[in-house]
Amino acid sequence: MSSASKHIWIRAETKHGEQRVSIIPTEVRKLIEKGYHVTVERSPNRCIHDENYRIAGATMVEAGTWVNAPRDAMIIGLKELPHSDIPLHHRHLYFGHCFKGQPHAMQLLDRFKQGGGTLYDLEYLTNEKKKRMVSFGRIAGMIGMAIALLVWVWQQKHPYIPYPPIDTYGSTTEMRKNVQQVLRPFKETGLPTILIIGANGACGSGAVCFAKQLNIGLSITKWTKQDTLNDGPFHELLQKHIVVNCIQLNISIPPFLNGDTITSPSRVLSVLSDISCDPLHPFHPFPFYTKPTTLDHPTDRIIHDTIPLDVIAIDHLPTIVPIEASAECSWKLAPFLVDHESCVWKNMETAFLNACSA
Repeated sequence: MSSASKHIWIRAETKHGEQRVSIIPTEVRKLIEKGYHVTVERSPNRCIHDENYRIAGATMVEAGTWVNAPRDAMIIGLKELPHSDIPLHHRHLYFGHCFKGQPHAMQLLDRFKQGGGTLYDLEYLTNEKKKRMVSFGRIAGMIGMAIALLVWVWQQKHPYIPYPPIDTYGSTTEMRKNVQQVLRPFKETGLPTILIIGANGACGSGAVCFAKQLNIGLSITKWTKQDTLNDGPFHELLQKHIVVNCIQLNISIPPFLNGDTITSPSRVLSVLSDISCDPLHPFHPFPFYTKPTTLDHPTDRIIHDTIPLDVIAIDHLPTIVPIEASAECSWKLAPFLVDHESCVWKNMETAFLNACSA
């Protein structure tokens, strides 16, 4: 990244239900003290009020005005840009989800090619060992586990009614207390059994941690990524009440479960929480569902019978605890914004150029 680039523009998120922000006011103040110009778009949906950014010293502007920002400004967000054909001239930093052959990838990358801009995808903000330095994996794992348990309890009480819209929580601690309360009656009648795929990663570790911190005696089976390299589908998954998936396939192998497998009469599985949630990925491990679910409609009921099968596939789970998630992201990201020589910028630029030439 150019060392002359000292204008940071934090855009308002447009994804429905998204309340997080990439940089919180305390970090904005530090950036300004280091000589950066920080512009923040106003947003009524953001978990942190506009006034906090104004007090921190940011220049406040209307939402969506990043399209007319100075060319040297780096536009920072979290989720996808609004759909458009307008060429992209700036350097953008956000989760683009378009470097793995997803169906919308070419259209977005063409916009960058036409405008001469660059996409620094946060998924590829990695150090010299290719370890991701900014992610929401731990929090996503915790929330994905929490929602899976809440949906399972809902199924026991309301078997024919879809799970209601999800509200935000002040913290993962508040969410854990809620899950403990609704699970407590099932200590006597029977708690759900759980299998976590990818239990050793950041996301899987978050899921395991949340389940254990409930201190309610849940039965948890942990699979590592290595366990999935055998040929699927895996009938073992059908024998657990809840499956939590925390990994994406990056090679072409048979899916973990497919449409034929889940119709097995011996199926116990009733909740699949696919935290990785990339149904448009060419190596989707659960091809019986094809689109994400949302905060308004958290579950997709795949099977309607005595034992239903509900899929949870929300692609921005951490926004359910927006303040905690935003703070964690900001603390990780902000140091790189002032370290222009860090290898993370080269790694993100290389990923972008490789995707454009593919």
